[in-house]
Amino acid sequence: MPDAVHLSRRALQTADQPISYFMQQAIENPKLISLAAGLVDAASLPGSEVRSAVDELLSRPASAQAALQYGPRAFCPCAKSCWLARPPWTR
Repeated sequence: MPDAVHLSRRALQTADQPISYFMQQAIENPKLISLAAGLVDAASLPGSEVRSAVDELLSRPASAQAALQYGPRAFCPCAKSCWLARPPWTR
């Protein structure tokens, strides 16, 4: 049996997070489209389109290296131009 959870007084005084309400509403109302809850219809995600864009981006060493950079100064203009040249909603 797990140990009991002990919360601080401050934690006990904290109200539920507003996002919890929106998530519950999205679960209880299947026709509700909530952009706040983060519950995504997996079938609507553009997997093959993203794969095509990533394949194109990573096919050239220079653009691949730029795309794989991270941090506050990372920027890959080739990724933006690759995606904008072939947006998935136009295919």
